[in-house]
Amino acid sequence: DPAMLGRVGVYEIAGVVGRGGAGIVLKGFERSLNRFVAIKVLAPHLAASAAARRHGLDPEIVLAVVSVESGFRPGAVSPKGAQGLMQLMPQTASSLGVRNAFDPKQNIEGGVRHLRYLIDRYPGNLPLAVAAYNAGEHRVSRWLAERPGVDQDEFIDDIPFPETQNYVKRIIGTAEDYRLLYGRDGGRPRSASELRR
Repeated sequence: DPAMLGRVGVYEIAGVVGRGGAGIVLKGFERSLNRFVAIKVLAPHLAASAAARRHGLDPEIVLAVVSVESGFRPGAVSPKGAQGLMQLMPQTASSLGVRNAFDPKQNIEGGVRHLRYLIDRYPGNLPLAVAAYNAGEHRVSRWLAERPGVDQDEFIDDIPFPETQNYVKRIIGTAEDYRLLYGRDGGRPRSASELRR
């Protein structure tokens, strides 16, 4: 949200992003670093928030996915071949019309559309949608077939892939960090010192 940019200092945004791995780079805040932060952190941050709103998603969830997946690094590539800010697999990116997964706008738009699809597929169950984003719909469908009627908390604790179980917990926790930072009710963003209280 461009209006938010005026109210949120670089320090506050960088503080949350730091949990995703960028904190070491963002210490110091000299003038040259402010330009780096504006280009490398704030631009994807604002693009993710805008795409989330366009597709009716909670911006904090999208920001959490970008933070956990890539640490806001547009050129990120996973060992399994996922690419860009939202770590799209080439086949998924292609199916979403993403021609260049390293282009932040295309990657975020495709990733948000994919996340919207998964949230619609598992209505009211964010942990299932997030698990499917990480491990694939086929695996989540198999896990659900093995444990019909499982509630959300049990599902998270019983995900058979430790990587996906940790991923779901990190997404939910990071999204909550963003909610605390920005104030869920649209109020003024909180500073890092307020968050520690």
